[in-house]
Amino acid sequence: MTLLFSLLASPAFAKPPPPECQFTPDVPVTTPAKVDFPQLMKDLSQLTTSEGDLLVKPEDLRTELGELFDPNNSNSKLTQFYRSLYLIAAHTAIDLENGIFLSVEPARQLLLTAKVFPNLEFPKKIRKIWLQKKKGKDIFYRVTFDSSDMTHLPLNRGEGFKSWEDNFCQHAQALVFYSDFSFSLKMLPNGNLRVYDFDHVDLFGVFGTRGLIDVTLNYVQLDSVEFYKNSLFGKVKAYISRREFDANKHTWILKTVGRIVPNVSVTAIDW
Repeated sequence: MTLLFSLLASPAFAKPPPPECQFTPDVPVTTPAKVDFPQLMKDLSQLTTSEGDLLVKPEDLRTELGELFDPNNSNSKLTQFYRSLYLIAAHTAIDLENGIFLSVEPARQLLLTAKVFPNLEFPKKIRKIWLQKKKGKDIFYRVTFDSSDMTHLPLNRGEGFKSWEDNFCQHAQALVFYSDFSFSLKMLPNGNLRVYDFDHVDLFGVFGTRGLIDVTLNYVQLDSVEFYKNSLFGKVKAYISRREFDANKHTWILKTVGRIVPNVSVTAIDW
C-alpha cells in the first residue's frame, strides 16, 4: 500500500525498486485457510437477527459461497470476509430498509468457521453488528467493539505487505480499528466488490516519498477498496489519516493536500 501523492514526487528522482519491493500482481502473497464448508453452511443456518429471525436460507447461498471459499479460486481472507457479508445481506428476505441488529454469537461463530480472521481473538471483541440496506442495492454495516481503545489487526501474519512507489518502499503493517467501524458494500457489474465509506479504520505502517520532497507517514485513512473477483489484489483509494497529524509533525501544505487529494493504487489485499 502506498500513500504518497504523485504531485509530491518528481520523475527526475525516479529509481528502480529493491527486490523486496518489486510489485508483481500475478503472484499470490498469501494462501487463505481451507474451510469446512458443510460446517459453514450449518453455522449459516444459525445466523439470526437480535430478535431471533433467521437471516438467510443456507441453500440460497451455497453456490456463491462455494465459489468464494473454493481453494482453487484466488480469494484472500479479506475478500471472503466482505463478499460473505454482502451475499448474506443481498439474499435475506428480511426488510433491511430501517436496519437490524444481528445476533452476535452466531455471527461470531460463522466468522470463526469461515476463518476470515487470522487472529481468532479479533471476532471475540465484536459486541454489536448493525445491518441496513441503502438506496438501491448497496449494503451498510456497522461493527461495534467491546473497547474504546484501538484494535490492531496485523497484516499478512505480521509481515505486512511491501510495494514500491514514489521512490519509497511502502510497508503496510496493520489495520487499526476504533470503537465503531463501518463501511458500505456495492457489487459492480464486472463482479468486483467495492467497499466504500470506511469510517473509524486506518492502515498503519511506514509510507512515504523520496525525491523532490521527502515525507514519512504512519497512518492512512481508507476511503474505498475494489476487490477484484477471484484475485488477491484490488484497487485502494486512501487519504492521509487525521491521526497521522496528531501523532507526527507535518507541514501545513501536507495537511491541506493530504486531506483533499487521494492516492489510488493496486496492491495485495489481505490480513
